[in-house]
Amino acid sequence: MQYYKEWTSYSYCKGTQWTIFELIIPEKLNKVTEANKDKYKVECIHGWHNRMGHRDSQAIRLLEKQNKATGVILKSCHFSKVCECCIKTKMTRKPFPKKSESKTTEILELIHTDVCGPMQTVTPGGKRYFMTMIDDFSRYTAVYLLSHKSEVPEKIKEYVKYVQTKFGKTPKKIRSDRGGEYTAARLQTFLKDEGIQVELTTPYTPQQNGCAERKNRYLTEMTKGLRTGYTFLG
Repeated sequence: MQYYKEWTSYSYCKGTQWTIFELIIPEKLNKVTEANKDKYKVECIHGWHNRMGHRDSQAIRLLEKQNKATGVILKSCHFSKVCECCIKTKMTRKPFPKKSESKTTEILELIHTDVCGPMQTVTPGGKRYFMTMIDDFSRYTAVYLLSHKSEVPEKIKEYVKYVQTKFGKTPKKIRSDRGGEYTAARLQTFLKDEGIQVELTTPYTPQQNGCAERKNRYLTEMTKGLRTGYTFLG
């Protein structure tokens, strides 16, 4: 989101899902005050803008110019203003880049991780979650089945010790979301002691951890496909 120096903005979270931004429009853009709102003409661009569901002004002027609607006559009101409703309700997020600007050059330079679950079907061992550890350079993936999310810190410690023994290297960075299983104090202390840099994504922005999110989807769809295919073959 882009802010300007003239704007004052406030934000708060409602529950755990929505973030609402209240914008105060700068005076140099909003020249219409409460005192002169009654001077609007019903037929001016502002009136038609509200009447047509906050359609953009250019489209309304084109509608009149090309005579595509009956009774649409725009009269000048000599006022200029920015519609606060449009700013609040039509605000969009800029698209995320399709490719990462940085690329790894060796194994264990960056590890992507995420937890998926709970699953509707429990494994014979009572596992309802799975966690992936994905090497960014080789895309080699280690999958850990979990009964509870609280097992994540111990599994990450297990993974780090495994690669240290097998490759003689320690992961440089581990990227994850801000779930409580990844921000736990005991895990953060362990990573700090091992010299591993922690990268946490922005809240409610799974796109920043797309590698792990795509892997979760792939593994889930593969498992469903295998189960469905086994049923048909049986």
